[in-house]
Amino acid sequence: MKLKSINLKNIRTFKDEKIDLGTGTISATGDNGSGKTTIIESIGHALFGYDPEYRRGESIKLPNGQEYSPNVRNMFLRKGTKTGEIHINFEDDMGGDFLVVNKITSTAQEWEIYRNGMIKDQDPGKQGILNEVRNVLNIKDSYRGTLENYFSHIVTVLQGEIVDPFLKSQQKRKDYFDEILGISYYRDAERDFVHVKNYFSEILQSLREDIKELTGAVESLPEKRKNLQKRKKEIKNLQNKVDSLEDILEDLTKRKKKARRPRKRNK
Repeated sequence: MKLKSINLKNIRTFKDEKIDLGTGTISATGDNGSGKTTIIESIGHALFGYDPEYRRGESIKLPNGQEYSPNVRNMFLRKGTKTGEIHINFEDDMGGDFLVVNKITSTAQEWEIYRNGMIKDQDPGKQGILNEVRNVLNIKDSYRGTLENYFSHIVTVLQGEIVDPFLKSQQKRKDYFDEILGISYYRDAERDFVHVKNYFSEILQSLREDIKELTGAVESLPEKRKNLQKRKKEIKNLQNKVDSLEDILEDLTKRKKKARRPRKRNK
C-alpha cells in the first residue's frame, strides 16, 4: 500500500486541507497542536478502525462541574461543526487507485470506497473497509486479531510511546516483539510441519518396504528364468515323446485293422 494523499474537512484543527504525501520518507513537523497527530490518527481511524486510546472515554470537566465523556466521533470533529470528512487516497501493489471517504457526524459515521475513480462500495461500513484494507495489505490474521492493533503497533508509533515496549518485563517484551515479527507464525508452521513430516515418513517407510520386497523378487528372477527354460525343455521333450508314441499308436492301429480283414478262399 502506498498512501498518496489525505484530505481533512472539519477534522480538529483542519477546516479543509489536502496533504499530498508524495514518495519517499516524509517528515511531519510543526508546533504542538498544529495537527501532526491528527493526520496520523485520521489515517488510522479511516483505514484501520483505530480509535485514539487516550481519547476513549476521556472525561472532560465542564465549567458547571459536570463531567462530559465525548465519543470518538466528537473528538475528531472540528469545534463548532456537526459534520466532518476524512479522505484517504492510496495505491495497492497492483497499481489500483483507491479513495476511502469517512464521513463523521456527532451521532454516526459512514464510509465510501472508490476504485480507479468508480465507486466500489457505498457505505460498506467499518468492517467492509477493514476487509478491503486487509486484502490490499494481504494480511490474513492481523496483529492481535484486529487491524486497529496492527496500525498502532506496527504501522505507526504513537506520540510518547516509542520506548514503551523496551520498558516492559523480559517476558512481555519478548511476547510483544514475537507478535510484531510474526514469530508465532513460524512456531505454528514448525508445529504443523511435524504432522506433515510424520505423514510423509510413514509413506516413505511403506515405500521402502515395497522396494525391499520387489528387490528380493528381482534378485530371484534370473534363477526363476533358468528354471523356466529348463521346464520348457522338459515340456518339449515330453511333447516329442507324445508325438512319437502317437505315431506308433497310429501304425499299430492300421496293422490291427489289416489283420482283421477276412482272407479269400481258393476254389
